[in-house]
Amino acid sequence: MDQIDKIHHVHIRNIDLNLIVPLHALLEERSVTRAAKRVNLSQPAMSHALDRLRDTFSDDLLIRDGHRDYLLTARGKQLLQELEWMLPRLERFLTGQAFSPRDATGRIRVVMTDYATAVILPRIVGPASLAAPGVQIHVSAWQEYSYADLLAGRVDLVFSALAPPHPIYTEVLFQEHFVCLVAENHPYKGRAFSLSQYLQYRHVMIEMDPNQQTLVDRPLAEIGKRREIGLIVPYFLAGVMALRDTELILTVPSRVAPQFLGRYPFRQVKAPAEIPRFQYLMAWHPRLENEDLYQWFRDVLRKHFHDGMPVAPKRTAAPSSAHSFRKRRRRS
Repeated sequence: MDQIDKIHHVHIRNIDLNLIVPLHALLEERSVTRAAKRVNLSQPAMSHALDRLRDTFSDDLLIRDGHRDYLLTARGKQLLQELEWMLPRLERFLTGQAFSPRDATGRIRVVMTDYATAVILPRIVGPASLAAPGVQIHVSAWQEYSYADLLAGRVDLVFSALAPPHPIYTEVLFQEHFVCLVAENHPYKGRAFSLSQYLQYRHVMIEMDPNQQTLVDRPLAEIGKRREIGLIVPYFLAGVMALRDTELILTVPSRVAPQFLGRYPFRQVKAPAEIPRFQYLMAWHPRLENEDLYQWFRDVLRKHFHDGMPVAPKRTAAPSSAHSFRKRRRRS
């Protein structure tokens, strides 16, 4: 056993396991008073527990924000994530109970693109909430470093059309293709764009990566073509609302378009054939492959998607039709 293992072993032996429940309450409540009430301790006893926890972890864990409540330190945030993962499993280990969504607690941290929040989220929140009322789904926005967050354990599941790096598992949820939205009074009156017609006009870009709507602009770049961009926005709704009385073209996945047509004065036009179809993926780290809560949540997604397709095998790279993820430096 090397020196690091010895230090870690001694540290674990010296932890008072009776402090785990107060620790979880303190980190979640961020208040000594509320944490004490939650676990039926007096406030002085909870304050003493916090002092002992700070000594144990050599970290403040919670710091005052100038008001009554506390802010979590970086170590406190890390411990809270670990406890949310560990405590339900420890309870099942001690009781011998099988996993039940109805009795499950915890938080599933999901990364979604604007597209996924419009197409996937509305179809799974209801069924998931009914089946597992004690489970919280925490959605954060896709960023260029989201797969790095998945590898580091900062999130649990990512939805994207971009293939992740090794060793992340992926599964195809469904196939998708692009359509174009234009203002009702747009000068182009046809039902489908050729590539030359498409490139004749300026465009609204939904920025997925810096200066790029990846699944549209990258295939065009591969054949030496480039759109002229008149407006860059982060969300589909912002792009749609900007189309009125312009000659701009907004290119969106087909499942998004029906949410806007009929409600706004726009028309749908078929996108050029040079903009290919794509597969939409859910991705997770191998460490969550056999974890009951996350298995259950992935099954909820499988039940509501796949469009009748057979379940794709898990793999460490997305299908060849998906564009690969490029490892980037995390934003500061």
